Amino acid sequence: MPSAFSWPLVMPPVATPTASEIAEADYAYEVRGLLLPFQRDDQGDFSNGVGADLLLSNARLILCTRCTDGTIAGELEWEPEFGSLLYKLRHQNITPVMTHQATAYVVDALARWERRLRVTRVAVEKRARRLAVTTGLKVVAGRNAGEEHNLEVEVP
Repeated sequence: MPSAFSWPLVMPPVATPTASEIAEADYAYEVRGLLLPFQRDDQGDFSNGVGADLLLSNARLILCTRCTDGTIAGELEWEPEFGSLLYKLRHQNITPVMTHQATAYVVDALARWERRLRVTRVAVEKRARRLAVTTGLKVVAGRNAGEEHNLEVEVP
């Protein structure tokens, strides 16, 4: 006996919002969130922030979280695609090819997960046993639009 209801096999495409739509949605009210790394404020609660501080904190979280690459599961079980592939560069020598890979990983991750930021430059260097990635970021949406910031993350 045929069923009266059938599930669609293909999901409809999702429209990608423009920068102005992002700015309007996110800054219609003051967006506030936890800042990373976790620290305590004067009241003993976790520090939180707004604007560029929050955007840079979000970018740090994205770049330091290991996402799935098809063979290794992502760090977050509920969202395995969240994060970046920078961890794949940990034990490589710094060459022009590796620097290009790091740039691609940073740009791809931030373009997908934090659309209010644009990457302006990426620099890679080794520090002791860690890979240090310095990223130039420009805020493209919201009150802080046009501001440029540097973000340095270390990939263990």
